Amino acid sequence: MTEISSFWYTPKGYKGIGLMEILTIKSWLDHGYKFHLYTYNLEDKIFLKFQELFDNFILKDANEIIPFEEYFSDDRGAGVAAFSDF
Repeated sequence: MTEISSFWYTPKGYKGIGLMEILTIKSWLDHGYKFHLYTYNLEDKIFLKFQELFDNFILKDANEIIPFEEYFSDDRGAGVAAFSDF
């Protein structure tokens, strides 16, 4: 099974993952891919529901790669993209 790895971060005060992103993940799952989602938001209700519904969805702790203490955002408009592209 081919694997996809992705990162999602929702800053405090934001609603979380959007419909487009949810449909994108579901499309990968529906096509038989194993989807690893790295996040600091391990208690997100949507992510937990995906994990419950799909055997090929694996929720992973982003701290395994970079500790949250090293997280940064770009206040010039790129936001989390500067960190996730790093």
